Amino acid sequence: SVFCMLPVEQRRHGLGLPLWAANSLAGAVAGAASITVGHPLDLLKVRLQTQSVYSGAIDCLVKTVRHEGFFALWKGLVPPLAGASVLNSIIFLANNQIKSAMFGERHVTRLSVAEHAAAGAVTGLCMSPLYSPAELIKCSLQVRTGPRVSPENLRSSCFGEKGWGGLYRGRSATTAREAFGSALWFGSYEMYRGWLQQLMAEPHHDEEH
Repeated sequence: SVFCMLPVEQRRHGLGLPLWAANSLAGAVAGAASITVGHPLDLLKVRLQTQSVYSGAIDCLVKTVRHEGFFALWKGLVPPLAGASVLNSIIFLANNQIKSAMFGERHVTRLSVAEHAAAGAVTGLCMSPLYSPAELIKCSLQVRTGPRVSPENLRSSCFGEKGWGGLYRGRSATTAREAFGSALWFGSYEMYRGWLQQLMAEPHHDEEH
């Protein structure tokens, strides 16, 4: 979120909260917003990957809205949305702890983009067990075109068929995605945050002269 791009002191005092709480709150709000906005595209992606009845993304979009209604584009939103706020707040805390373990006191100062990416990859590996069940339920709901099925019923069905292992089908792919994706996310996040901080500081620097 934009809040996380502010310098540390501004983040610490801006909301009157401890830094860890401010970062967690910003991560939760940003996670919920990004999931809600991006979910229709994610639904189209999953359907195109798992069903061969569509000729392309536009055809999938038109048929989904025509046969299931506009709000069908948000099928399967509840599991990731419910988890996004919690998981995104946790992932920032976990990443800070992992950077501290990997780089010691140096993590407080500016690390390189590569170092942020490496810590991000480890963060993704650690978080993947939490993401896997929600991801399975979300994708299962997205590919269903028949009668409405609740996330709770689907979870019970997956658990009843194979026990706890049923909630972790496809976990290897999810783990690889989270490790690679988190490396890119945290690496690019820190790179762009540094650029934006420089841009925000330039007007003040010019005023001083």
